[in-house]
Amino acid sequence: MKRTLLTFAAKAVFFAFAALGLASACAPDDNIGEGNGGDIAVPSVKIIPGESGEDYLTFTLTPENAAELRYLVVPASEQQYDAVGVMEDGEEADASDGGEYTVSGLEPSTDYLVLAAARNSDGLTSLLASAEMTTGAHVAVLPEITLGNVSVDGTSATFSYTLEAALSASYLCLASGESVPDAETILSDGTALTLDAAQETVEGLSYSTSYTIYAAAENADGYSEVASADFVTGDAPVVAPEVGDFYYSDGTWSGTLDATKTVVGVVFKSGPADSDKSDYSAAGLKTVNGFAMALKDVRDDSDIFSPKTGFQWTPSPLGVTSSDPEDFSGYYNTLRIKEAAEENFGSFSADNCAAVYYAVVYYEEEFTEAPVSSTGWFLPSLGQCREIFNLKTELDAAVTEAGGTTLYDFSGDWYWSSTETDESGTSVYKVNFIDGNFVVEKETGLSRLWKVRPVLAF
Repeated sequence: MKRTLLTFAAKAVFFAFAALGLASACAPDDNIGEGNGGDIAVPSVKIIPGESGEDYLTFTLTPENAAELRYLVVPASEQQYDAVGVMEDGEEADASDGGEYTVSGLEPSTDYLVLAAARNSDGLTSLLASAEMTTGAHVAVLPEITLGNVSVDGTSATFSYTLEAALSASYLCLASGESVPDAETILSDGTALTLDAAQETVEGLSYSTSYTIYAAAENADGYSEVASADFVTGDAPVVAPEVGDFYYSDGTWSGTLDATKTVVGVVFKSGPADSDKSDYSAAGLKTVNGFAMALKDVRDDSDIFSPKTGFQWTPSPLGVTSSDPEDFSGYYNTLRIKEAAEENFGSFSADNCAAVYYAVVYYEEEFTEAPVSSTGWFLPSLGQCREIFNLKTELDAAVTEAGGTTLYDFSGDWYWSSTETDESGTSVYKVNFIDGNFVVEKETGLSRLWKVRPVLAF
C-alpha cells in the first residue's frame, strides 16, 4: 500500500488547450493508424474506493495504456482540477499496474474527491477519473499520563512517567496537604514535561518534607485525568552541635539564634560522653548528638504567696545511682531514682523525690516540653554539673540571648546533682556555680531546699 500525506492547497488550473488533446484522444480520426502502422493506445485509469478512516482514505488505481499515472485527493467543495491539472500537480503512482494508495491528514466527516489521470508514451492524456469518498467521524481519544516510582536524593526527587496520545504535558510539585490542582491548572501553571523523555527531576525542595507530584496531559480532544505520586524528601545532614549552640523545640540546633524557632536549651556538650552508664535507646536515641541545659531553673508558682525555687532530694535514702563524681550518667541516675521511688514509696512524685520529680515532670508540664527526638528532661549527674560550671560564662551568654536566666552564682545557691556518693543512699552531691565546688549532703541534708536545672540528651 502506498501512503500519501495530504499537503496540497487546491488551486484553479486553466488549460486552454487541454480539450484539444483530450478530443484527439477520444474522437474518430481518419488518420489514426495511417502512417504509423496501427491504432494509437488510448490511456485510461479507473478508481476503486477502499477503506475510509477519520483522517485518511484508501483507494485502488487501475491504469491502462499508461506511461505515467498521477492522482490527487481534494475536498469535494473545492474541486477545480481537470486531467491535465492532475498530471501536473498530482502524486505519482505506478503506471504499470497502479495499486492501492492511502492519503492521510484529512479532516473527519468530510466529502472528498479522488482524482486520477494517465498519460501514454505519446503524450496523450486520459480523461479525468474521479470517485467521491467521505472520511469517517472523529472518535475522541483523551490523552493519558502515568507516573512511576519517585526516587529521592536529599532535597531533589526524580520521577518517571509515560504518555499516550498527548500533545503536551506538565506537572506541579506541591507540599502534601495543599489543594489538589485540576488538569487545566497543571497545564497552565506547571512545568512542561518533554514528550519524548521518560523522567523528570524536581530540585530545591525542603528536607524531611512530604510532597505530592501532580501531572496532566492535553491533546485536541481535551485533558487527561490528573496523575499523582507522593514522596518524602531525605533528612537534613547532621552537623555536629557546638557548645553554646541554641537547641530548639523541633529538635534542631544552630550557632546563630533563629528567631522563627523556639529555643528550649543551650548545648553544653557535643557528642556522646566517654563515661556514661545511660542506655539512651529507651528514649529512642540511636546516636547521641549532644547534651543541652534548660534555659531556666525550676520554679513552682502554684502558691503565689510563696513560690518554690528550691526542692529537697528525698525524705529517705535510695542508693541506686552511679557514684562516680566525673561521669555523665544523669539519665541513668534519673531512671534508677524513678524506679526506686515507685518500688519504695508506691509512686514517683514531688512528695518523695522532689528534686528529680521537678526536673523530669514538673518542668516538662509547666515550663518547656522537651523535643520528641530527645531523652526528655532529667536531673544532671555531678560530672554534668561540673561540665556546665566549666562553661558557665559561655552558657550564660547564650541563655541570656535566648531569653533565659543565668545560673545563680551567689553564696548559698547550690544545685542538686543526681549522683549519690555510695550505695548506702545516705548522701548526695550538690554543686555551686561560684567556684565549681561540690559538697556532699548527708542524711538530714537530703531535705534541704536546693535549686534544680534540668538537662537532656539529644
